[in-house]
Amino acid sequence: MNKPCTPVSETDDDLELVIALVRRQNGPEAVSRCLRAAAALVEHAAYEMAQSDNSQSVAQLILTASNLERIAQSGEPRAPLRLARER
Repeated sequence: MNKPCTPVSETDDDLELVIALVRRQNGPEAVSRCLRAAAALVEHAAYEMAQSDNSQSVAQLILTASNLERIAQSGEPRAPLRLARER
């Protein structure tokens, strides 16, 4: 069901790490953390898409990110989001 993608670069490896970290979330704050992570990824995708000037899709992605963030904040206390590698 959750078949990992085959990484082809360091960037893909980093994205696979983010996905793996999100999938390991559990407990009361898991929903909020996962939704905030999804919102951040969708927002970044919108920013990247904006480089090619596809305004309708960019607007839809920004609204989606905003909705994910709103849902994340609506029912659970804000928990720390820890997706970056420890350095």
